[in-house]
Amino acid sequence: MTVKIRIKVLRAIKEITQAELSEKTGINQSAISEIESGKRSASIKMLERIAKGLDCKISDLIEE
Repeated sequence: MTVKIRIKVLRAIKEITQAELSEKTGINQSAISEIESGKRSASIKMLERIAKGLDCKISDLIEE
């Protein structure tokens, strides 16, 4: 499973919209959408913020 799918799945499990994740992380909603669609790669800093917003470890997003 790729990072983009893990983010999307975790967000769905936690019932968080892209807009809500954007508010929690301070990352623009369009950037989150682009990451989830694979149009943009997330930096380590962004992954840290996304992990915090999803209440998970960064390793949950990047490891198999």
